[in-house]
Amino acid sequence: MTVATSVPAQTLPWQGLLPSEQPHGAAPTLLASRTLCTVLVLGAHGRLGYACVQAFAQAGWRVLAHVCPGSGLVQHPCEAPPVAGEVRWVDTPLTDTAGWDQLLASHGGVHVVVHAMATGFSSWAWARELEQLTRSSIAVARRCNALLLVPLSILAYGRQLPEVLREDDALPHAAMLGSYLAEVRAQTELQLRMAAETGLPVCTLRAGAYYGHAGDGWIRDSVAGQLPRGRMAWLGPYDVATPWVYVHDLAQTLERVASQRHRLGSWVRLHFAGQQRQGQDWWQALGQIAQQRGWVTGAADLRSGHVQWPLWKLLGCFSPRMRALGSMEYVWRTPHRLDNRRLLALIGQEPRTDWQQSVAQTVELLFPAPVASPMLAPAPMELELPAARPQQRVDAE
Repeated sequence: MTVATSVPAQTLPWQGLLPSEQPHGAAPTLLASRTLCTVLVLGAHGRLGYACVQAFAQAGWRVLAHVCPGSGLVQHPCEAPPVAGEVRWVDTPLTDTAGWDQLLASHGGVHVVVHAMATGFSSWAWARELEQLTRSSIAVARRCNALLLVPLSILAYGRQLPEVLREDDALPHAAMLGSYLAEVRAQTELQLRMAAETGLPVCTLRAGAYYGHAGDGWIRDSVAGQLPRGRMAWLGPYDVATPWVYVHDLAQTLERVASQRHRLGSWVRLHFAGQQRQGQDWWQALGQIAQQRGWVTGAADLRSGHVQWPLWKLLGCFSPRMRALGSMEYVWRTPHRLDNRRLLALIGQEPRTDWQQSVAQTVELLFPAPVASPMLAPAPMELELPAARPQQRVDAE
C-alpha cells in the first residue's frame, strides 16, 4: 500500500526535519491516516511488544503481531485485548524470505516495523542473541521497505554514564565503556547507524528501566518481590534519581513517533524522559499500596533495605543471569536523566500515566488481588448444556 500526500516531495526541502528546525511559516507535511497504515511488531508477546500491539491497535493501526514460531498465537495472559484496530498474529520465521513476501503481499505492505524483541536476561544471551536480533529486524524492515523503530536502553553508555543524556551526544569510545554489556549494546547501535547510512530509515528511542508488566524486571526481581511480606529492597542510595518508564507510556510514544514518520530523516535518535524517581519515591508509593492491601499497618511501616550486590556478584560466578545483574550496579549509584527536547518537538508532550496509579497497576500485575465471590442464588437447571465456546483470540481475520 502506498501513502499519498497532497504536496509533491520536491516542494518540501525541509521534509524530514523536526518542527524546531523547519523554516518559519513552513506548512507541515501532511500525514496519512493511521487507519490506512500497517505496523509490524516484532516480539509481540514481550513486555513492551504487547503494549505496542495495544497502543497501535487502539490508535487505529492495522497490526501484524509477530511472535516466535510455536509460541502460540493467543492473547497475552496478563493484559486486556487491544481494541479499535485490526490485529493479526503471525509466526513466520524471520529467515523465511518467501514466507515474508507472501505475508506482505496479502497485507498490502508494512509502513513501520517496531523492534521489540528481547533476549534472555543473561550475559550469555546478550553475547549470542542481541546482535543477531538486530540484524534480523534490519533485514525484515528492508524487505518491508518500512521505517525501523527501535527502543534502546541507557546501557550503551557503560560506566561513563553522564548526568544528562542528550539526544545528539555520541556514545563513549569503546575502550571507556568498562562493561562487556555496554560494548554489545554499543555494537548493536552501530549496526543500526550503518543500516541507516545504506538507505534504511531508522529511528531509535532511548528510555530508562521498565516497569508496568508482570515479567522479569527490576521491580519483580528485587524492589517489590517481598512486598506482601512488608519489605522492599532498593538498588542503590535512596536519594539518587534515575529514569523509569511505564511500558504503556513508552508504547504510546512509539505510536506517536510512528504517526509522524514523514517528518523524520533517515537516522533519528530520540529520548524518552519517563518518570525521574528516587528510591524514596518508590518507598512512599509502595508503602501506600502495601497499606491498602493489608500487608502493613501504615504506609511508613514498609521496611526498606538494599539489594545485596556482593552476593549477586558472587552468584554470577555460577549464573549468567546473576552475572548480568551484578554488572549493572553502577546504574543505580549514578544520577542521570534523559533530555527529550527533540522528542517533544516532534510529538508534543510525552504520554504520562499518574505515578501512584502506574505503580499500583504494576503491583496488581505482580500480586493480583483475590476477587471475592458474591453469594448468588442457584441458577435454574438447564435442560441442555450450551456448546463449548472456542478460545478467544486477538486475531482479526
